[in-house]
Amino acid sequence: MWWKSSGYSGSKQMQKEMLQARLVAKGFTQQHGIDYLETFAPVSRHETIRLLLAVAAQRKWELFQLDVKSAFLNGKLEEEIYAEKPPGFEEEGKEDCVLRPHKSLYGLKQAPRAWYNRIDDFFLQENFKRSDNDHALYTKEAHGKILVVCIYVDDLIVTGDDKKMVDDFKMAMKNEFEMSDLGLLNYFLGMEIVQSEEGIFLSQECYAKKLLEKFNMKECKIMRTTLAPQGKNQDEEEELDDSKTYRSLVGGLLYLTATRPDLMFSASYLSRYLKEPKAKHFKEAKRVLRYIKGTADIGLMFSAVKEPKLVGYSDSDWGGCKEDLKSTTGYCFSIGSAIFSWKTSKQDTIAQSTAEAEYMALCAATNQAIWLRRLLEDLKFNTQEGLQLVMLVSKKKMSTQVKNKMLTKKRLLPKRVKVCDMALYAWGQEPLFALGQEHSQRTGEDG
Repeated sequence: MWWKSSGYSGSKQMQKEMLQARLVAKGFTQQHGIDYLETFAPVSRHETIRLLLAVAAQRKWELFQLDVKSAFLNGKLEEEIYAEKPPGFEEEGKEDCVLRPHKSLYGLKQAPRAWYNRIDDFFLQENFKRSDNDHALYTKEAHGKILVVCIYVDDLIVTGDDKKMVDDFKMAMKNEFEMSDLGLLNYFLGMEIVQSEEGIFLSQECYAKKLLEKFNMKECKIMRTTLAPQGKNQDEEEELDDSKTYRSLVGGLLYLTATRPDLMFSASYLSRYLKEPKAKHFKEAKRVLRYIKGTADIGLMFSAVKEPKLVGYSDSDWGGCKEDLKSTTGYCFSIGSAIFSWKTSKQDTIAQSTAEAEYMALCAATNQAIWLRRLLEDLKFNTQEGLQLVMLVSKKKMSTQVKNKMLTKKRLLPKRVKVCDMALYAWGQEPLFALGQEHSQRTGEDG
């Protein structure tokens, strides 16, 4: 089928309407195993993008952006598929003939994967090395210099310590694909990026204001906190009439967490009730918007520090979810300036003590720390000094247990002992961490 769009060109005095048409395949008619096989196409994680910005700020690199025009049309099809002739291309006497496309079209289920395979082959031919930790991250080394490229579908972030390598890569891309050189990186996936001598500032101010305007909260009263302390009580079970608006609001909050770690817990908490939200949940979500109203312009400032080191913080509550008594894990990481990796999520199992809840949070942070260190090694960032993992604990006893890489098995159920042993074994393979100063302001008691 044909997809049409209209636009205007020329000056304001003489505007000429231009019609564009693109042939789009009816991908909804494809059958798995016949018309397509694999559809997955890797894209860079937000954590990888933020880590790249942090490393670039530390090394004083400039970041550039490239955009490939009609990227999916460059992919080569591996499957044998057929398509009907589009309207207007019928030939007399060949009404029963069909088309066999050799390159991908927009609408095909395998189009994203075909494009990724195409650009992946190009990078490998240009002597790039694909990262095993993020398959959309590529690096190229030559004469002690490094070039880094991060891909998100048809948008590319390019940086490195050699301007000539960057310019040569841009020229090679222009010779291979039809593309646009957007210059210095200033806007990517809804994130606003400001590069200066002080560092790199990352924010979503425009999106935050659009979110407030979308839900008629542009002139709302400002709140200084995201959630009230009684936000998790099981009262006010009044049903919400418009659950679609609630889901749209929570989706906007989740997208805003790409640069706002202060919203991560509230967005994660509100997303637990997407299936059957109550009136109190919508009220809590609107409170988050009031908080955003007063903090729309804040963001992350990545800058250079004298002694960069990967530092992580891990913490958890105990039985914070009143519905199922599960605890919440939280961690964040930085290399000296702003944090670039964070997470807060409900734990999979019920912790029977504060020590067990802290331990499960520490295991999650450990897995993330290992992945981040490997990613930094791909960027040739010095990690020989290891990293520091600071765990906020409620008692000195838990800190002693973690340092000794063991838990008192008498406090755990027999079925949990093997799980803890396996997690400790995986954690204890490399001397990655040095526990920082512990904090004992927490009042929770072991159960």
